[in-house]
Amino acid sequence: MAASVVVPWPVMAVFLFMGLVITCWVVLALVRHAAIERRLKLLEDRQSENELRDKHLEQMLQKISHDQERSNEMLNLIVKGYVESGQKNERAGA
Repeated sequence: MAASVVVPWPVMAVFLFMGLVITCWVVLALVRHAAIERRLKLLEDRQSENELRDKHLEQMLQKISHDQERSNEMLNLIVKGYVESGQKNERAGA
């Protein structure tokens, strides 16, 4: 025959309540873990998008800088030609 243990109902109620609390705590931890994983994935995706955008902006800034340098060189060449032609005209008129 199997031995049976009779547990008083207040002790059983405490154990059942503790089991319920532990079960709820575990379920909440699993749900929070899943939510944290989703948030982490979303943050990683946004970080990746930000890096791509930053790279594109950097390329655009380099292109603008290069274009500005070329514009300055052309402007200097135009001014230099204008000054030289003005000097030639002064010499021819003198």
